[in-house]
Amino acid sequence: MITQYPEVENYEIFNEPNIRYKSEEDIKWYVEAVKGVKAIDKSKKIVGGATVLTESEKFLKEISQKGAYAVASKYSFHLYGWQKENSILNQKYNTYLTSHKKLQNQIGGFFPFDITETGFSSSLVENINEQEQGYYLVQQTNLRNEYGIQNSYIYNFRNTANNQENMENNFGLVNYDYTPKPSYYAIKNYCENTNGAEYIGKVELAKEVEAHVYNKDGKPKIIVWTNNKHKSVQIPYENFIAKDIYGKEIENTNGMLTIKTAPSYLEELDSKYFYQAISKRTIEKYEEFEGSFEKEIKQVPNLSIKIQQLKQKMDEIGKLSTFDQTTAIQKMQEHYDLGNIMIQAYQEKQLDIEYVNLSSMLDMLNDIGNSFENLVTVSAKTRNVNLEQTDQKIKETEELIKNNPDLEMVYPEKILNISKDYYEKSYYINQLEEENGIKTGLIVSKNLHSYLLTNWANLFANLYIDKYIQDNPVMITYSQTNLTNQDVIATIQTNAKIEVTNNENSREYTFKENGIFAFEYVIKGRKLKIEAKVENIDKTPPIIEGVENNKVYIKKVLPKISDPNLKKVELFLNGQAVENYQTNSEVKGEGEYQITAIDKVDNRTTIYFYIIENKQEDYKIEGNTIKNIASSTKKTDFSEKLNLKVDYEIYRGDQKLENGDVIATGDILETKAKEKYTLIVVGDINKDGEVNIKDIVKMRKYLLERNTLDEVEVLAADTNLDNDSINIKDLVRMRIMALTKDLILTNYTNVIQM
Repeated sequence: MITQYPEVENYEIFNEPNIRYKSEEDIKWYVEAVKGVKAIDKSKKIVGGATVLTESEKFLKEISQKGAYAVASKYSFHLYGWQKENSILNQKYNTYLTSHKKLQNQIGGFFPFDITETGFSSSLVENINEQEQGYYLVQQTNLRNEYGIQNSYIYNFRNTANNQENMENNFGLVNYDYTPKPSYYAIKNYCENTNGAEYIGKVELAKEVEAHVYNKDGKPKIIVWTNNKHKSVQIPYENFIAKDIYGKEIENTNGMLTIKTAPSYLEELDSKYFYQAISKRTIEKYEEFEGSFEKEIKQVPNLSIKIQQLKQKMDEIGKLSTFDQTTAIQKMQEHYDLGNIMIQAYQEKQLDIEYVNLSSMLDMLNDIGNSFENLVTVSAKTRNVNLEQTDQKIKETEELIKNNPDLEMVYPEKILNISKDYYEKSYYINQLEEENGIKTGLIVSKNLHSYLLTNWANLFANLYIDKYIQDNPVMITYSQTNLTNQDVIATIQTNAKIEVTNNENSREYTFKENGIFAFEYVIKGRKLKIEAKVENIDKTPPIIEGVENNKVYIKKVLPKISDPNLKKVELFLNGQAVENYQTNSEVKGEGEYQITAIDKVDNRTTIYFYIIENKQEDYKIEGNTIKNIASSTKKTDFSEKLNLKVDYEIYRGDQKLENGDVIATGDILETKAKEKYTLIVVGDINKDGEVNIKDIVKMRKYLLERNTLDEVEVLAADTNLDNDSINIKDLVRMRIMALTKDLILTNYTNVIQM
């Protein structure tokens, strides 16, 4: 059918389904039918319900809970208001309008209701004559406007037969032979009076009088009647023109207008009735809101105070006959800011309710907002609107919802749909060429209403994203959280669908040193960052100060170790661990040292150093020997340091040494006067001029086996120059000299004195 009749925009799913579908399975099946029709063409408006009054609210609530609310564009029901006792008119009608309005709000609101069947039978059975049929139809049409019913359809246009005893035969506005009934003219006149008009609200002209105010071409028009068919009420007939239900002017004969069951039209009224109706309706709706959501309002900081301030302002407005456009816009914005405050309170977890309850609160606020829209409409004089800004906000919000189908943003989407209706009306009216007294007001107010509602929808949609982000947190995990001297890999972990937009789109970042890296990513259209922070990398070895690597010292040294993660310090003397060495304490005693500082992740620093106690630098001339000559000393260096005032030569056997030759143990210095001195290179017991492994081997062998060293070799072996017997101390010093021979110059410039 949808493809066969593309011009049809609204599809009502079954007539009076709550009569036939009552079981749990029936309800599920009905909802699937609604979903199925919607799936065929998403552009079509699906109307669920068409319920009769018997348990209508129960059926509509059940299909809402099972998914129809999310899919359908609106619900509909059938409302007939006849009753045998008519002393209090429309009691039944008001009761069911109220109950359906309440249901509408409970399921989240922002969901239009239609009445697809309504009417009165003028049969004898109902004891309602044809005149009264017209009265009640006009009255109830006004009531439907008061409750915000978008569309209503009178059943039936034509009587289905001529039998006055049959109620079903007599619902028509025209008789079976197509001759008009009085109700036809009554409805015709109502439509002509309210065509293009905006419903404003009720005012209190007198007790027991219904007085409904409309904005018709920028001027007030009031439809009045009494609710008691047995009682009429008189009001002063001044400053207006009255017409009867058929459009005939009522003559002012005695200065009083008699109001009866038959509705009358009051025209040429003062604009004060606009402000009275707006004020009355707004204050009553605020009080209804406060009564319905007392607990929730208390959870939102300052919400109650702001409501009281707006009520006070509306009370003041009710006493006016004109109002400033800019102030009216400001007050409407302040009212819709109440919704912004509620959404923020929900976001900050101050307002503890479900989405449906939040939507219900916003729906009731929007119902109040309709009165603020009316305030702007009747106050607007200049057409200062920005339709493009509203259109852009709508498109932005549409994209937000469209791009997150998995979040099922039902309530924001419903709000947006209502907002789009306001925008389309504003845009349509703005395109019309003809001008009238209400055009400017409608363009300004409906565009503003659309923008403010769209903002709600946008903020509400972002709550879904906030919750998604909260339920699917983006976190950083680290390959190592303990102290380490290795690289640390930071990895984004989340169940959410995200896209990393930096770091070459990678979710991993390698820290080679401590620091911070910010991953940039997009989640549900929102650009966010998360910082990875690493403080557990320690690739820096401990610092050892106060002693230098491979240096020779002639006194004690004080190594100073620093490292925030220092684990231990080890000191070795001549290859053996020094027990109970206290970190940062002095080291003394001749020997070959190794100090190693190790931190908690095994970074380590090792320094090799040497201590030679009582190191003597000057040559010693004892008898016919010159001792304490350093290893690898050249003849020129020796001569410069010796500084003899006589001429001499140095011989090795019969060979005279040249200036560049190295002095060795056993070489003979012979003066011009033929005085001879044996040269002793300290530690050079093998007589090659250097202290090396060969000397050490020979020294060890001597100490172990006490093999014979000649006199000169013994002098060279006395490395500590104590003229005592050769012992382990001399061997240790020889080792040091051998190890450091490349570091020690002839003049001992590398020997450090502490």
